[in-house]
Amino acid sequence: METKNIPSIVMLLAGLVTSIVMYRNEYDLNTTLKMVLLVFFVFYILGCLVKRLLDKFCPVKTEEEEEKEGEETEKEDGEEGQNQNQDGSVIEKK
Repeated sequence: METKNIPSIVMLLAGLVTSIVMYRNEYDLNTTLKMVLLVFFVFYILGCLVKRLLDKFCPVKTEEEEEKEGEETEKEDGEEGQNQNQDGSVIEKK
């Protein structure tokens, strides 16, 4: 699972909601900017915590691990293929 963008997405969504609420309630610009900055900081930290939890419980496979798995499946397929002729007929052992 790709979790690299989770902190920034959480932060930006929280900032959007805060901006809309502050605008609808007619707060002045300085108060709105201070509140949005605070919300950005707090929700970025929360997003980082969520990312860590997801990385801990759903580890991301590296390219090396994926290559090893691919090689293992190719070896297994190759072993099954040894019992067949080139035309696809099965060789029976006696």
